[in-house]
Amino acid sequence: MQNSKRLYSLYIPWTGIIIYCVSLLAIAIIRKKPWGDEVHYIATIKLMAENLSWHAFVHYPEINGPLSFFCYALWGKIFGFGLFSLRILTIIMAITGIVVFYNLFKNQFTHWYWGFAVVASVYMTPYVYGMSIFVFPDPLTLCCIALTVSGFVKKKAVVFTLAAAAMLISKQYTIFVLCAIGGTTLINVFILDKKEDLKFIMLSILAFLPLSVLITIWRGIAPPEGIKIWDASIGVGFHPSYLNAYLSMIVVYALPANLIALSRIRLKLWMVPASILSLVWYAIFPIQPSRVTLLQTEFTTIGFFHRLLNRIIGHELIVHGVMAFLFCIGLYMFVNICLDLYKRIRQPDSSTFLLAYDMIIISFFCVMPFSFHVWEKYLMFVLPFWAVRQVLFETRVRS
Repeated sequence: MQNSKRLYSLYIPWTGIIIYCVSLLAIAIIRKKPWGDEVHYIATIKLMAENLSWHAFVHYPEINGPLSFFCYALWGKIFGFGLFSLRILTIIMAITGIVVFYNLFKNQFTHWYWGFAVVASVYMTPYVYGMSIFVFPDPLTLCCIALTVSGFVKKKAVVFTLAAAAMLISKQYTIFVLCAIGGTTLINVFILDKKEDLKFIMLSILAFLPLSVLITIWRGIAPPEGIKIWDASIGVGFHPSYLNAYLSMIVVYALPANLIALSRIRLKLWMVPASILSLVWYAIFPIQPSRVTLLQTEFTTIGFFHRLLNRIIGHELIVHGVMAFLFCIGLYMFVNICLDLYKRIRQPDSSTFLLAYDMIIISFFCVMPFSFHVWEKYLMFVLPFWAVRQVLFETRVRS
């Protein structure tokens, strides 16, 4: 019986991964033209490949970090710059991310299949599935996030440092992950008296050094060439409407895990005034696209679901009503995570991985509203931790 369970825990996940990989390859073959941002990403990759030098590494017409483009450029030098060839690298990075996330999550559940279900639910969302096919910088970033958190939770210093450094120079705003791990380490060392974790403070600083060098050379958070094209200086500051957008959309994109968590909710009297206050907050700061989106693209929404909702409903007020409802749910779940973190800080035997996941989620929602741009896709980098956290939830908000 025990051997049978081990076989299931081995064969079922790998069968699922193989089927997923085959589906990615099929779409990569069928879709023979560049899709969306692939056009300018491939142009940047080819530009970087023309001169694989330090100058090309730091001067290119994008606002994302250089690592993904550099990896694609190296791959292209070896295997060619054909669209399908570049997409093969995307699929390899996506499958690597799946394996790392599964190995991270499976041991944190009583049964392995919960870990597999969480990873499957994340990688089947439209954005993660799409960016696992096309030539985007996102799969490498997500893979590096998985390796960074895995290195921290499993106390693998070298893996953590290298993955965190790679993560930051792939996408700069993944600093929220490093901030969360730094915060978790401070809690472990100074509150929970886990002195052995102190080294991760120094390792986090070390991991930040490559990005700090780039920021010094750029004299900003991105290459000057990229900032000129995308006008990334527009609207820098805290945007409450961005916070509302991410709290609303996380309810949709993590729906399977959220339904499990919401099934444990018991209606309480305090929820009525809290919901009214939440609706008032949303009315003051309704969801809307960033100025960059309005000025430089044809979009008037913040992503796939928002656009779909507008097309189906077609009435702006009703759309805002739906989004406000989702915001109330998302805010409730986020507050629940904050309260859970507070409770865990007061428990000497708190699990490091639960603390880390809570901190990653909180850090994301604190950092991302400062961006110049809001888009549903950015949720994909916190989605695995939100999903696993909702399924793992062990506490409820007390009245």
